Amino acid sequence: MKKAFILCGLTGWCMEILWTGLHSILSGELTMTGKTSLLMFPIYGCGAIIRPLSGKLSAVPLFVRGCIYTVGFFFVEFISGALLRCFHMCPWDYSNTPLNYRGLIRPDYAPLWFGAGLFFEKILGKLSWKKHLIIIWCYEGLNKNSWTSKIWRYEMRHLMSPLDLSVDELNTLLDLSLIHIWRCRR
Repeated sequence: MKKAFILCGLTGWCMEILWTGLHSILSGELTMTGKTSLLMFPIYGCGAIIRPLSGKLSAVPLFVRGCIYTVGFFFVEFISGALLRCFHMCPWDYSNTPLNYRGLIRPDYAPLWFGAGLFFEKILGKLSWKKHLIIIWCYEGLNKNSWTSKIWRYEMRHLMSPLDLSVDELNTLLDLSLIHIWRCRR
Protein backbone atom coordinates (compact mmCIF):
# COMPACT_ATOMS: atom_id res chain seq x y z
CA MET A 1 0.00 0.00 0.00
CA LYS A 2 2.96 2.31 0.66
CA LYS A 3 4.16 2.00 -2.96
CA ALA A 4 0.65 2.73 -4.21
CA PHE A 5 0.42 5.81 -1.93
CA ILE A 6 3.77 7.14 -3.19
CA LEU A 7 2.86 6.38 -6.81
CA CYS A 8 -0.47 8.21 -6.49
CA GLY A 9 1.11 11.16 -4.69
CA LEU A 10 3.80 11.60 -7.34
CA THR A 11 1.37 11.05 -10.21
CA GLY A 12 -1.03 13.59 -8.71
CA TRP A 13 1.75 16.14 -8.43
CA CYS A 14 2.74 15.59 -12.06
CA MET A 15 -0.87 15.82 -13.25
CA GLU A 16 -1.41 19.04 -11.30
CA ILE A 17 1.76 20.62 -12.63
CA LEU A 18 0.73 19.65 -16.16
CA TRP A 19 -2.81 21.00 -15.62
CA THR A 20 -1.70 24.31 -14.10
CA GLY A 21 1.00 24.68 -16.76
CA LEU A 22 -1.54 24.24 -19.55
CA HIS A 23 -4.03 26.45 -17.71
CA SER A 24 -1.44 29.25 -17.54
CA ILE A 25 -1.61 29.52 -21.35
CA LEU A 26 -5.25 30.59 -21.01
CA SER A 27 -4.18 33.41 -18.73
CA GLY A 28 -1.63 34.60 -21.29
CA GLU A 29 1.44 33.17 -19.55
CA LEU A 30 3.45 31.69 -22.41
CA THR A 31 6.05 30.18 -20.08
CA MET A 32 3.46 27.52 -19.16
CA THR A 33 4.58 27.56 -15.56
CA GLY A 34 2.98 24.76 -13.56
CA LYS A 35 2.76 24.65 -9.80
CA THR A 36 1.58 22.52 -6.91
CA SER A 37 1.93 22.36 -3.15
CA LEU A 38 3.78 19.90 -0.96
CA LEU A 39 0.48 19.51 0.90
CA MET A 40 -1.04 17.93 -2.19
CA PHE A 41 1.18 14.84 -2.03
CA PRO A 42 -0.75 13.07 0.76
CA ILE A 43 -4.06 14.22 -0.72
CA TYR A 44 -3.24 12.66 -4.08
CA GLY A 45 -1.72 9.71 -2.22
CA CYS A 46 -5.20 8.93 -0.92
CA GLY A 47 -5.90 7.77 -4.47
CA ALA A 48 -4.18 4.53 -3.43
CA ILE A 49 -7.56 3.40 -2.09
CA ILE A 50 -8.47 2.83 -5.75
CA ARG A 51 -6.18 -0.22 -5.84
CA PRO A 52 -8.25 -2.45 -3.51
CA LEU A 53 -11.48 -0.89 -4.78
CA SER A 54 -10.74 -1.67 -8.41
CA GLY A 55 -10.50 -5.37 -7.62
CA LYS A 56 -13.91 -5.34 -5.99
CA LEU A 57 -15.38 -3.19 -8.77
CA SER A 58 -13.86 -5.10 -11.70
CA ALA A 59 -17.27 -6.41 -12.84
CA VAL A 60 -18.80 -2.92 -12.64
CA PRO A 61 -18.97 -1.03 -15.97
CA LEU A 62 -16.20 1.48 -16.68
CA PHE A 63 -18.55 4.47 -16.60
CA VAL A 64 -19.90 3.53 -13.15
CA ARG A 65 -16.38 2.96 -11.79
CA GLY A 66 -15.34 6.37 -13.12
CA CYS A 67 -18.35 7.98 -11.43
CA ILE A 68 -17.52 6.26 -8.12
CA TYR A 69 -13.92 7.50 -8.34
CA THR A 70 -15.16 11.01 -9.15
CA VAL A 71 -17.34 11.09 -6.04
CA GLY A 72 -14.37 9.81 -4.02
CA PHE A 73 -12.10 12.52 -5.38
CA PHE A 74 -14.68 15.19 -4.59
CA PHE A 75 -15.08 13.80 -1.07
CA VAL A 76 -11.33 13.79 -0.39
CA GLU A 77 -10.92 17.22 -1.96
CA PHE A 78 -13.72 18.69 0.16
CA ILE A 79 -12.67 17.08 3.48
CA SER A 80 -8.95 17.81 3.05
CA GLY A 81 -9.67 21.35 1.84
CA ALA A 82 -11.99 22.06 4.78
CA LEU A 83 -9.42 20.70 7.22
CA LEU A 84 -6.56 22.68 5.67
CA ARG A 85 -8.70 25.81 5.54
CA CYS A 86 -9.14 25.60 9.34
CA PHE A 87 -5.38 26.12 9.60
CA HIS A 88 -5.27 28.69 6.76
CA MET A 89 -3.20 26.24 4.70
CA CYS A 90 -5.55 25.27 1.85
CA PRO A 91 -3.55 25.60 -1.38
CA TRP A 92 -6.66 26.08 -3.57
CA ASP A 93 -9.60 28.43 -3.48
CA TYR A 94 -12.34 28.15 -6.07
CA SER A 95 -14.45 30.95 -4.55
CA ASN A 96 -14.07 33.19 -7.61
CA THR A 97 -15.10 30.52 -10.11
CA PRO A 98 -18.61 29.62 -11.16
CA LEU A 99 -20.04 26.30 -10.02
CA ASN A 100 -17.96 26.00 -6.87
CA TYR A 101 -19.11 24.59 -3.55
CA ARG A 102 -17.76 26.59 -0.61
CA GLY A 103 -14.68 27.39 -2.65
CA LEU A 104 -13.40 23.85 -2.08
CA ILE A 105 -14.71 21.79 -4.98
CA ARG A 106 -15.72 22.49 -8.57
CA PRO A 107 -18.35 20.19 -10.07
CA ASP A 108 -17.21 21.25 -13.53
CA TYR A 109 -13.98 19.35 -12.78
CA ALA A 110 -15.95 16.08 -12.64
CA PRO A 111 -14.71 14.92 -16.08
CA LEU A 112 -11.12 15.54 -14.96
CA TRP A 113 -11.58 13.54 -11.75
CA PHE A 114 -13.38 10.83 -13.73
CA GLY A 115 -10.34 10.50 -16.00
CA ALA A 116 -7.88 10.76 -13.11
CA GLY A 117 -9.66 7.97 -11.23
CA LEU A 118 -9.52 5.64 -14.23
CA PHE A 119 -5.89 6.62 -14.86
CA PHE A 120 -5.00 5.83 -11.23
CA GLU A 121 -6.84 2.52 -11.58
CA LYS A 122 -4.73 1.71 -14.64
CA ILE A 123 -1.35 2.60 -13.14
CA LEU A 124 -2.18 0.92 -9.83
CA GLY A 125 -3.29 -2.18 -11.72
CA LYS A 126 0.06 -2.32 -13.48
CA LEU A 127 1.81 -1.92 -10.11
CA SER A 128 0.01 -4.96 -8.71
CA TRP A 129 0.65 -7.07 -11.83
CA LYS A 130 4.41 -6.70 -11.39
CA LYS A 131 4.03 -9.07 -8.47
CA HIS A 132 2.58 -11.70 -10.80
CA LEU A 133 5.47 -11.25 -13.22
CA ILE A 134 7.87 -11.92 -10.36
CA ILE A 135 5.89 -15.07 -9.53
CA ILE A 136 6.40 -16.26 -13.11
CA TRP A 137 10.17 -15.92 -12.86
CA CYS A 138 10.47 -17.30 -9.32
CA TYR A 139 8.09 -20.23 -9.38
CA GLU A 140 10.10 -23.44 -9.70
CA GLY A 141 7.47 -26.14 -9.40
CA LEU A 142 6.50 -26.55 -13.06
CA ASN A 143 7.37 -28.99 -15.79
CA LYS A 144 6.91 -27.39 -19.21
CA ASN A 145 4.88 -30.31 -20.62
CA SER A 146 2.73 -31.19 -17.61
CA TRP A 147 -1.02 -30.61 -17.39
CA THR A 148 -0.41 -28.33 -14.37
CA SER A 149 1.68 -26.17 -16.68
CA LYS A 150 -1.34 -25.72 -18.97
CA ILE A 151 -3.57 -24.78 -16.03
CA TRP A 152 -0.92 -22.41 -14.68
CA ARG A 153 -0.51 -20.87 -18.15
CA TYR A 154 -4.27 -20.27 -18.36
CA GLU A 155 -4.34 -18.70 -14.87
CA MET A 156 -1.36 -16.46 -15.64
CA ARG A 157 -2.97 -15.41 -18.95
CA HIS A 158 -6.09 -14.43 -17.00
CA LEU A 159 -4.14 -12.62 -14.27
CA MET A 160 -1.95 -10.74 -16.72
CA SER A 161 -4.67 -9.55 -19.11
CA PRO A 162 -4.61 -5.98 -17.67
CA LEU A 163 -1.03 -5.61 -18.92
CA ASP A 164 -2.39 -4.97 -22.43
CA LEU A 165 -0.08 -7.54 -24.01
CA SER A 166 -1.06 -9.17 -27.28
CA VAL A 167 -1.72 -12.91 -27.21
CA ASP A 168 1.59 -13.55 -29.01
CA GLU A 169 3.54 -11.35 -26.57
CA LEU A 170 1.89 -13.05 -23.62
CA ASN A 171 2.57 -16.55 -24.99
CA THR A 172 6.20 -15.59 -25.64
CA LEU A 173 6.55 -14.25 -22.10
CA LEU A 174 4.97 -17.39 -20.66
CA ASP A 175 7.15 -19.64 -22.83
CA LEU A 176 10.27 -17.77 -21.72
CA SER A 177 9.25 -18.00 -18.09
CA LEU A 178 8.52 -21.73 -18.36
CA ILE A 179 11.88 -22.27 -20.08
CA HIS A 180 13.55 -20.30 -17.28
CA ILE A 181 11.74 -22.40 -14.67
CA TRP A 182 12.65 -25.62 -16.47
CA ARG A 183 16.32 -24.55 -16.53
CA CYS A 184 16.22 -23.68 -12.83
CA ARG A 185 14.98 -27.18 -11.98
CA ARG A 186 17.84 -28.93 -13.80
